[in-house]
Amino acid sequence: MFFANYLNGNTVNLISVLLKNAEILQTSFNYNELKSTGTYYLSGTRPMLSDNRPNDECTNCYLLIFAYSATRVTQIVFPGNYKYISYRSLNTDSKNWNEWKTVK
Repeated sequence: MFFANYLNGNTVNLISVLLKNAEILQTSFNYNELKSTGTYYLSGTRPMLSDNRPNDECTNCYLLIFAYSATRVTQIVFPGNYKYISYRSLNTDSKNWNEWKTVK
């Protein structure tokens, strides 16, 4: 949809639409269990309650999840209270999550 509108000269701010419709996550959750495509907002001030988090300062961030299937998933965390973007993906061969990486 975005690309078709762009080609027709009617740009749509897709990121703005995604962020306005972000699902707010609870203060305690397991990152490993989030495998549905979507935009999520990580609010709260206590990231230590969340399991498998990318770092200890991950609050007020946006989490984007791209899932082709239950075994082909990528998670990207955009900074809020942390300086860097973090990302990881599910290893399709072992079905285990790869380690979090950061983009500086």
